[in-house]
Amino acid sequence: MVDDRRRQGFVFALMIAGMILALLCVNTVRRRADECAAVLPPATYVVGVIALFIGLVALVLLARWFRRGPQAIVVVLFVTAAAGVVFEVFVLITAILEGRPDCG
Repeated sequence: MVDDRRRQGFVFALMIAGMILALLCVNTVRRRADECAAVLPPATYVVGVIALFIGLVALVLLARWFRRGPQAIVVVLFVTAAAGVVFEVFVLITAILEGRPDCG
């Protein structure tokens, strides 16, 4: 019971870390668009990939640790982690598409 709560807390912390990194990536893309800078820094792509990797690790750990039965908190964590991974994929795609300036 306590071990399951620790694991759930760890997965939740991973999801939060992935979302914070994804939001940092989005912030960099928006600032670049507002300033009309030449190109995105390579660190933006690295942060986006790390965010996606963290989200995927959270999903894998959820699937691996909580196979026994569908507990309500595990289902909520899994749905949230899946939504986070989808968001992180869209962030990475946006960063790739917005990597070139279009400032006319």
